[in-house]
Amino acid sequence: MNNYLTNNQLPIISNLFIQKQKELTQIAGNLQIADVKEDRRFEATVNHLKQQLLLTPIVIGEPKISGHHQTRRNVPPNFQNLMGGVQDVFEITVEFPFSGSSELLGYMPSGIALPVGRIFQTFGNTIDIEVMLTKLDKVEALNTAKQDMSTTLAFVAANNMQAQQWAIKFEPIIINTLNQRRKELTDFYS
Repeated sequence: MNNYLTNNQLPIISNLFIQKQKELTQIAGNLQIADVKEDRRFEATVNHLKQQLLLTPIVIGEPKISGHHQTRRNVPPNFQNLMGGVQDVFEITVEFPFSGSSELLGYMPSGIALPVGRIFQTFGNTIDIEVMLTKLDKVEALNTAKQDMSTTLAFVAANNMQAQQWAIKFEPIIINTLNQRRKELTDFYS
């Protein structure tokens, strides 16, 4: 069930910023006079497009256990069992709810060294992690899941910072582009 990537499998976040700029150009080119003619409608169009184009920082909530099942696994030799063998284990699903732009999980932050590890991907508005334990222990399951999420949390913090810095620069570009398009359309239809 774990759906994760490693750092080197992701494009850099500047690609997302370029994509958003292209999206703005395309959207502005498709605006109609009805979208910009009246001040109130234009303001609603600007607000809608800012919500669509600007990235919202990801906030990850407290994890919760959402399910489990028991299975048999081959276990390599260890200190308790020198021969290895087959062992019954519980696969416990832990969900981390989140809010914000899930797009940020699909890109690597620029110019920041992150620990090597897994970047967990989303399932709707949660990040689901499978934890394997030999017994049903809620505290251990949650602690193990949090530990597994450490690289993802560092990744999210770095992307949030870069997305916020980008948004400060991009919001005036959105407004300027839409004002220019409004002027072009009102001149064209006058």
